[in-house]
Amino acid sequence: MEANQIPLDELVAIGIDVQRKATTIIASSLAIVSLISSSALIWMIKRSRASFTTTYNRILLAMAISDIIFSFSVSHFNFTTPIDDNYFVWNASGNQLTCSIQGFASGVGAASGLLYSCSLNLYSLAVVKYNKPDRYIRSKVEPFLHGIPVVLALIGSITLLAEQNINNGGGNCYAPVYKPPHCIGYEDGQTREGFDIPCGRGHDGAVLFFYVGGLTTTFLVPLIIGSSLGIIHRSVSKQENNMAGYGASNINRSNSRLVLHRVIAYSVSYVLTWSFSIIGIGFEIANMEWPTALWYLANIFNPLQGFFNFVIYIFPKVIRAKSRGDDNMTWFQAFKIAFMGGETGRATGRPRQEPCNRIPQAPGGRVGTMSTRDATTTEQLGEDDA
Repeated sequence: MEANQIPLDELVAIGIDVQRKATTIIASSLAIVSLISSSALIWMIKRSRASFTTTYNRILLAMAISDIIFSFSVSHFNFTTPIDDNYFVWNASGNQLTCSIQGFASGVGAASGLLYSCSLNLYSLAVVKYNKPDRYIRSKVEPFLHGIPVVLALIGSITLLAEQNINNGGGNCYAPVYKPPHCIGYEDGQTREGFDIPCGRGHDGAVLFFYVGGLTTTFLVPLIIGSSLGIIHRSVSKQENNMAGYGASNINRSNSRLVLHRVIAYSVSYVLTWSFSIIGIGFEIANMEWPTALWYLANIFNPLQGFFNFVIYIFPKVIRAKSRGDDNMTWFQAFKIAFMGGETGRATGRPRQEPCNRIPQAPGGRVGTMSTRDATTTEQLGEDDA
């Protein structure tokens, strides 16, 4: 044994990383919550009147599926981590195959989820800014809104898997260079006696992951989401100013305004889920250690996008159920009605009110019903948003 190699008894003395053990338990537990939330979201969309017939609902379906894949890959409690590393990784019980499967699923779920967040904003941009009806979007735009996230996510993850670049990175398997403590003093490609995984595995993958994945996560996705949100906000404000000039009332409840509120909500979901991880990736690119508080925040929020999306989807339905119920209805009862797809109007004997899409006629007869630019969003609001 060379002088700089760590003896086995000293490896055992390294002990389990308590901080990583805690964050693994936190992240795995919350990932299960998110997985259940995304499954419930799919169930609610399927039971809705629109079901999967609208582009908006199909994008939400794809986002939920992406989150299920990602949440499943995170809820491992280190069972999938190679047993080679059990002297410093809590509960490491797997092998390289289980690590590769977990890392592949994580890559597909995370990448497609991020890109589908962009798809949702770009879809809303087509609706509000460019006045595209669902029929046009379904045939001309939607294939790209699904194809790009799926293809890019699969290409990246398959490339890492095929090149044997998915490795354990302290409990989670992604694309770091495999350099655990027992590899100190060993050249890349060498396998220490008593261990199965060669040292230095995945060197090329680390370059691909940190520069291509890091660039996409930290710059491209936030740029698309932020710029599209800004354009949508500007378009909605301009539309409402025009409607106000024609004497339209209640413009704050215009269809385009509802689309804007929805885009803001899902964008906030993205920010809460990924902002701490993006900052951490910046630290890694700069070859710096994550601050402890940032590490905990990332592990708390990163697994929860499915939960956030479920809350965004059901929240207006709960509010509507509560407002349509009698005075004795509790919030839990309203939640139950919203979740089960019940109609409070039927329960209380009050008829369900349909949305009104008419505004006062403009001078010269130019506007007899809601302007086309706003009316095209009605079918695209989803099950109960209109």
